[in-house]
Amino acid sequence: MAWKIIRPLFGRYRDKTEVSTTFSVRTSNISDPNIIAEEFCKHFTNVGKETAGTIPNVNVDTYSFLQNSLQNYLYLTSTTPFEIFYILNKMKSKKVLDMMVLVCRC
Repeated sequence: MAWKIIRPLFGRYRDKTEVSTTFSVRTSNISDPNIIAEEFCKHFTNVGKETAGTIPNVNVDTYSFLQNSLQNYLYLTSTTPFEIFYILNKMKSKKVLDMMVLVCRC
């Protein structure tokens, strides 16, 4: 909803009823669907790496951005029997038997 308000402010109107068949790549226009697909593939393969390369390295402790200390903080969410069963099934047999004994004692 917000983009419907923001786009007109920047003169960006998008009519999504029609897809362009010609694209500008560097200094030329292309209309061959195979070349278009290849260029999109190149773009989306490299855009993350290229963008990450523009972010400067800094020596800042990431915890310094937190307002309150989380040193003694532990957050637990409720679980379901299915989640427990799923995790136990992923463990080695001996560990599963030991865990089942603990679960059954509770």
